[in-house]
Amino acid sequence: SKLLSWIVKRTIKNSDSVFGPPLLIDKIKEWKLETDLNENIIGIDTSVFKPKEKDRTIVFARGFKEVYNPLVVAKAFESLDSQLKDFNFILCGDGPLRTESERILSYCKNVQFTGQISEKELADIVGKAQLVISPSLSDSIPLTILEAVASGTPVVASNIPANQKWVDAGLPVTIFDKHSVEDLSQKISEIATNNNFLQNALENGPGLIKDNFDWETQSKILESVYFDLLR
Repeated sequence: SKLLSWIVKRTIKNSDSVFGPPLLIDKIKEWKLETDLNENIIGIDTSVFKPKEKDRTIVFARGFKEVYNPLVVAKAFESLDSQLKDFNFILCGDGPLRTESERILSYCKNVQFTGQISEKELADIVGKAQLVISPSLSDSIPLTILEAVASGTPVVASNIPANQKWVDAGLPVTIFDKHSVEDLSQKISEIATNNNFLQNALENGPGLIKDNFDWETQSKILESVYFDLLR
C-alpha cells in the first residue's frame, strides 16, 4: 500500500545505516537517500558446508512448494533418466507438490526422495554432489546457491534477479529459463558431463564463500557498523 511504502521509506531515510538483501539494497539506492546502505546475506556456516569426496549425484534441495518450482526439476530429471544412467538424482525436503513429483519420476531409476533432513545431512549430500539445482520462481537471498558453492559444487539456477546476482559476482552458477524443462535438462547434461565445471567450483567456490559470505565475516561487518554508530 502507499501508506506502508511511505512508512518504510521514511524509516530508512531517518536511519543511520540499513542492512538488507542485495536486491532490496539495490532498490533503495534508487531513492538516492543519504542513509548508509549495506548488503547482508546472513552468511553460510563454512564449517558445515564444505567439499566432500564427490560422487555422481545431482541434487534439488529447495522443497516442494510451488515457489521452489519442483515440477520443472522432476520433468527434467525424468527426461535425463536414460541419458545420465550413472548419476543419482536426489530431491530433498517436503511440501504439497512432492506427490506429483514422485508420480512424474515413478518409472525412473536412481531417484531418491529424502523428505525433511537436518542441516548436517543436507551439507553431507550437497558436499558430495556433482551438481545442485536451484530453480525458484522468486527469491531474495538464495542460500542454497551459497551453500553449494561453499561445498565446491556447481549450480544450475533459474533466471531470476536474485540468482543473476551471483553469476555477476563470479560464482560457478549457470542460469536456465525457469519455465523451460528443455533448457534445464540441457544445462544439467552439459555440466554433469563436463568435469571442468566441477573442477572450477572446487578450486574457486569454497574460497569465494569463505572470504566474502561466511557467516562470521558477515557478522563482523554488521557488528563493526553497529559499534561505529555507538561511538
